Amino acid sequence: MRFFMMPVALFIAAAGAAPVPDPLRDRIIASAQTLSPASLAFERTSHVVEAGGGTRSETRRVDRWDGRGWSLVSVNGKPPTSTDIRTQARQANEQPVPGYHRLAALLSGTTERRVDAEGRTIISVPQLPPGTVMSKGNDISSHLKAEAYVTTSNGQPWVQQLRMTARDSFKMGWIKVLTFDQVSVYRLDQSGKPRLASQSADSQGTLLGISGGQKSEITYAYR
Repeated sequence: MRFFMMPVALFIAAAGAAPVPDPLRDRIIASAQTLSPASLAFERTSHVVEAGGGTRSETRRVDRWDGRGWSLVSVNGKPPTSTDIRTQARQANEQPVPGYHRLAALLSGTTERRVDAEGRTIISVPQLPPGTVMSKGNDISSHLKAEAYVTTSNGQPWVQQLRMTARDSFKMGWIKVLTFDQVSVYRLDQSGKPRLASQSADSQGTLLGISGGQKSEITYAYR
């Protein structure tokens, strides 16, 4: 039984009142908007562990995005079955293509800026904009917050790491999500464009009073 499932990165465009101008944030958003999913080609390797109610499942999956659509390469080291392919197709239709371009929506609402003890610039999002994170048809954006760690290369600011966490516990269908912590890491490619390199996530919750959770590690290799 699949006990608990949280999205890894489901950012979609958000609408609403314009945020207070921040030149640094606005430059990052403008840069992210230029990176279309159609310009990407990568292989994604996912390792997901789910546990709860005395059960544990582990899945390793490799799939590819070619700029137009997804293809499933393998599941647990074996060729995908017809069921695997149908499941992949359904999930692909429900989720946007992951990548640096998603930061344009995520940072589009109210933000705050600070410098930490190590001298790093951090853009904080106290509450994600409405519609930026969806899970199985549920808008859970208001329950999440984020911190973007900014660096600069050749005069252009970009986000090197994004951490998204739960602001509070919340319901998602029959599941009560108690904690959620996801870290996305971005690196510059050979042309100097930031690319999503890896994501790790850890979520805990209860399903009908039974405790459980999910951990995932995802890496991206660009072609």
